[in-house]
Amino acid sequence: MGWSKAEMAHYDIYNHLWQDLAKDFEEIKIKINFTDIGSDYFPSEITIETKSFVFYTLGLASWFIAEQIWIAYDYFLEGDPFPSEADFFYIIAYPFMAAFLFYSLKPILKSVSRNVWLFANSKTFSI
Repeated sequence: MGWSKAEMAHYDIYNHLWQDLAKDFEEIKIKINFTDIGSDYFPSEITIETKSFVFYTLGLASWFIAEQIWIAYDYFLEGDPFPSEADFFYIIAYPFMAAFLFYSLKPILKSVSRNVWLFANSKTFSI
């Protein structure tokens, strides 16, 4: 049983497309070197700003997880959401946010005088 000219042309087109795709993927694989990608997009040294935003991201992520657990207990499970697993994530969010604050303030720490720090602390604790 032989193929018609239309079936043969159809087969040739698909065969040609698959061969072209295979060549393209081979070229892409050769051009992409995954070890070089990191050096282009990420700095080689970790700066204070990088550390601070890592802590900020961890704090926001833990707060988001806590909110999702709280919503699950409150709306779907219809149970008392206190105490729950969400409390753990709420509690660990605070140290992450505090670390973000301290790392963020570290570069400008020397530019602020002692009197300004004392005034700000006295205002904070008096309220």
